Amino acid sequence: MADTMFQLSKSLEQLSELNRMIKVERLHELYAWLSKIMTATGNHVANVGDLVKVYLGSHLKYHC
Repeated sequence: MADTMFQLSKSLEQLSELNRMIKVERLHELYAWLSKIMTATGNHVANVGDLVKVYLGSHLKYHC
């Protein structure tokens, strides 16, 4: 899921650059903002996944 969000972030960044090149400033800013949000969300999902793996994985290891 984190990889998908990172790929989406890259696509949004490309849309941002395209809108900058064709001089649509409002959409350029919107896509740049969305790209940053997707990057941060991808980082969050990756970190939560690591936490779940570490804490639940080590906890379940002793109960199985």
